This record gives sequence, structure tokens and C-alpha cells, in this order.
Amino acid sequence: MRRFALPGVLAAALMLTAAATAPSPTVVEKNGDLYLGGTRLTTYGRNFEPVVAPNGPWVAYLSFPAWVEGGGYLATNVWLLNLRTREARRLADQPLGASNEGPYVCRDLLTWSKDGRTVAWLEWRLASDSARFRPTYLVTRSAFGDARREVRVRLAPNTTGWSDDGIFPELLGVAYAARLEGDTFSLTVTRDRTDKTPALRVTVDVRTGLLREVR
Repeated sequence: MRRFALPGVLAAALMLTAAATAPSPTVVEKNGDLYLGGTRLTTYGRNFEPVVAPNGPWVAYLSFPAWVEGGGYLATNVWLLNLRTREARRLADQPLGASNEGPYVCRDLLTWSKDGRTVAWLEWRLASDSARFRPTYLVTRSAFGDARREVRVRLAPNTTGWSDDGIFPELLGVAYAARLEGDTFSLTVTRDRTDKTPALRVTVDVRTGLLREVR
């Protein structure tokens, strides 16, 4: 009977491999809500930028608080949704007393770690809607625990064309393909610069917060 053990093990291994390498489900945003195929996942009307975990079944997404109005750099929260159970959990909220006039936190450029256990994003903290001093932070947050790490993003030596206080608005709207690999958070950036520079890669060190351009 033992001659059947090896094929059984191989079959099980193949099934596990197929499950591990199956493509992540496609979740899209329509009119402020998330959809999986023809199934509507949320009904809030203020959700956007869904990013599915590499190994499922969770999707991270951004959401405006109910009190947000107007345009520009708006207050933004981070949520998780389980695609199987529809359980929703908030990973990042606004500070106490937040309002359209400030203080509030604008977040963007969500991504997952390769193992699907950590979510990372950039955030811009505004004391008021007209504040000049707006530091940018890189936040990494455990999706299934309380571990949270943040570092202020600063320019590495010899990085030109940026300003420490303007990193977030420089990236917002022109950066995409965010990735978190080990201690490196990376983005692809396309913007109309005076020197006609093509798309480039921007990396931020998770430990030091140093931002570098990689051409």
C-alpha cells in the first residue's frame, strides 16, 4: 500500500502550490465602493484605492471620514476587509478633534508586504488646512496585530528636485506601483519635470526614512 503514499503527497503538494500561486482576486472601486466581480463589497460611498493582499483574502483600502468636504489633500483612513467573511477593520484613524480645518492626516500609496502580514503607506500630517509645515511619514502596520512603526521621510544626500516638506504632494497623483520588500518601500514615479526625466524609482528606507531616486 505504501506505493500510493508518494503520489498522494505529490498531489497534495501540487494543490498547495497551486493555491499559493493563484492570482489575487481583482477588487475595483466604483462610485466610492468596492466590488469583486459583480458583487458589491461596501456601501459607504467614500472608499477608494483597494489593494488585495498577495495571499488573500484581505483587501486594504483608503476611505474618507464622513465629515470630509471639498477637494485637495483630504483626511484619509485605512481599512481592511476580508473578502470571504466581509469583516472590516480600521487600521488607521484620524487624530482626536480632527476636522476639515485641521488637524488631520492624509494617507496614500498603500501596499502589502510579500507575506501579506504588513500594510505600508505614506501619510501627511497637517496641523491645519493652510499649514506650511507638513511632514511626511512612512508607516508600516501589522494587518493582524498591534505592531506599528513609523519614520519621518527625509531626503538622502544629493537627492535633488525635492523638498523635505513637499515630499507627499510631490508624490501624490504621480506615484504608483508601491511595494514593500524587507526594509525598502519603493514607488514608480512619472512626472513632467523640466529636465524631461522619464519614469524613475523612488525608495524609502523603512528604518531611516531616507528617500532616494533610483534611475
